[in-house]
Amino acid sequence: MYRLVGLTQGQAMSILVSMKAIATGDGTTDFGGPLAQTVRGATTHLLHIEADADELPTKLSSAELAELRGSPAVARAAIDCALLIPLTDSGQSAVVRMRRVMTLADELGIDDEVVKNTYALLVRQDENAARDMQRRVLVFKTSDPSIAIAEFERAAHEATAPPRQLEAMRALARAPEGTLGWELARYYSSTGFLPPGEKGAMPWFIAQHDFHHVLGAYDTSPRGEIYVNGFTCGISERPALDYLAFMLLQFHHCVKLSPLTPTAVDFDPDTYLTALDRGAQCRIDVADPSFDFIDRLELDLSEVRAGLGITGSGTVGADGRYDPSAHPN
Repeated sequence: MYRLVGLTQGQAMSILVSMKAIATGDGTTDFGGPLAQTVRGATTHLLHIEADADELPTKLSSAELAELRGSPAVARAAIDCALLIPLTDSGQSAVVRMRRVMTLADELGIDDEVVKNTYALLVRQDENAARDMQRRVLVFKTSDPSIAIAEFERAAHEATAPPRQLEAMRALARAPEGTLGWELARYYSSTGFLPPGEKGAMPWFIAQHDFHHVLGAYDTSPRGEIYVNGFTCGISERPALDYLAFMLLQFHHCVKLSPLTPTAVDFDPDTYLTALDRGAQCRIDVADPSFDFIDRLELDLSEVRAGLGITGSGTVGADGRYDPSAHPN
């Protein structure tokens, strides 16, 4: 979703101004802290332009608004980027900034359920919005929510992984050192998680999320889950705004959207946007539900990353630990 290609310089600059206007309340508050980091990071990691965010105006002009109305794709990109501001913010000010995003969406003719759900969840943790957000995330993860629901129901009584995948996961402990399989085994050993797909473990489709933790080198602390979310959203060639909002609401805004305990942990916007950018470098959409990483288990992890175009580093260094206790918060 964040492969923002084809934007003109003027369109990209207008997106940045809209983000700064929301971050500063049209110039009524100082430009600093995590929100300023988000706008600055967007220049490098999302829009890939040279711009000094500190020198940008704090109000969107009529000409800049016209730039954003130039096409549905540009308007969509503007709202995707704008939503990062209230999602990065916290407390009541996040609600205020979310209202500004909704106003901008109306001005650009964007009628988006994810935007509406995010507002409803920030204001009152609306149950209907939560259910719709959960459904959308299951669509992102499996293409069909009924598949996910059926796997969850079966998981307590039987293996949910197909035979070939189940056999490969059971062989992880024998994988040669340095391979993707070896690192996945280290991930499960470090976190104490059972490999998905086994009876009594998480459903098989969760294995792809674990693969992304290892591929991007992100731990399983709340911050690590936020960062791997950015990585996955960057990878995806499908719209991923619902998944992005879901994870930031769950782990940064303490909105309960899953069986996991919600948190209100702070995170580093630049690390998050870097994760988005790293994911966007991926040559294949390994976030697609049809992607099968099993054939790569015997390959060296560095070879897997290089083959996919993944560069840079995450929060887990060489021989580092994935478990939350090694990464407070």
